[in-house]
Amino acid sequence: MTSKNKPILLSASVSLALMLSACGGGGSSDSSTPVTPPTPPVPPSGNSALVPTDANAQATLTALGATLVDTTANQETFFVVADIGDTWKIAINASNGSYQITPINSMFGLAPVSGTLVRSLANGTITYTLQGQIALTFDQATSSLFGTVTLGGKATSVVGTPYQLGKPAGLAGVYDFLGAARNAANGQVPELMAGQLRVNAAGTGATLCIGGAATADNVCQVVDSGTLPEKHTLTFTAAQNGAFYTVQADGNTFGNLTVVLGDRGPALVMDRYGKNNEGVVRVGTFMAAPAKKLAGTELNGTWTCGVQGNTLGTLTASATSAALTLSNQTGSGLLNFNAVNSSNGQLLSLDGFVSLVVGGNQAGAQLVLPMSKNLMVMEAPSGYALETCRRA
Repeated sequence: MTSKNKPILLSASVSLALMLSACGGGGSSDSSTPVTPPTPPVPPSGNSALVPTDANAQATLTALGATLVDTTANQETFFVVADIGDTWKIAINASNGSYQITPINSMFGLAPVSGTLVRSLANGTITYTLQGQIALTFDQATSSLFGTVTLGGKATSVVGTPYQLGKPAGLAGVYDFLGAARNAANGQVPELMAGQLRVNAAGTGATLCIGGAATADNVCQVVDSGTLPEKHTLTFTAAQNGAFYTVQADGNTFGNLTVVLGDRGPALVMDRYGKNNEGVVRVGTFMAAPAKKLAGTELNGTWTCGVQGNTLGTLTASATSAALTLSNQTGSGLLNFNAVNSSNGQLLSLDGFVSLVVGGNQAGAQLVLPMSKNLMVMEAPSGYALETCRRA
């Protein structure tokens, strides 16, 4: 799948074998009875700043049996996925700003680094900054971390969480996904893919449908008549007490999965890394969010977007209109909710996705995936990576 004339949700530039080997990476209620939102759990040792304040995110936390990865007093510890294709642990002392970043896996041989940063708390966010190296924002509403880090000369955008899973069965359900990968050495041979995956009832694996919809009986259903979906089996294995999961696709290494709390349900964030059949190292990221119908107002407001450690600018949305002021893209756009792009440049219905058409160029439409009320990812115009956007 490329950024121009792309078939729905499918990589046209890289074969399936290459893609896999490259991966490392209700009921009714009585309206007269008031509904009380769940009381947020209070973690021990003074880490209350990391508890989600959004009631829906609290419900996600409960469903996942999630607990903090570190309950040491004044310690704020996160597992993050970096869009260069790495998984890292970031530990910060809230009282004095000392930090340590420890790569869990690194295709670039990055070593741990420590130092002191500036921590600030205001208006529902915690910011962690160190000029030229770290610019992170922790969203207290959904208890998620995002921003940019430069480590070992590698600039990257990161998304992560301070929580580990206790009940993986809480992941069960259907998710929409976007994924991107490229050669680690030179950023060439980009691939972008999307579709759906269905996590099984135990939360131990999933059926992956590239370019298709995942049905209840684990069939990959055709969405675009011009594209045949590809079906694969993912298996999840807990690592570091559920702080992240190693993932295999059809028995091959696929990546590390981190689960971020969200007000729309769990958000799945994965790094992808490894060598293809020719021995070329491939890196990238894979993002998934619950496949739920969008109301059409989720993107309202201004978003700050970035990719691979570079801040690009802003996207401002109101209903179906968007204005882009990005270093790699400017102009007015049209947002088509619950829609994807077909192989012939038309719109097709699929809940949870947004198709962004800039300057009337339907053939060059980009896919957008809302992850939570304050986080979304978007296909970069080049197709080589996913832009991460946070609400400004």
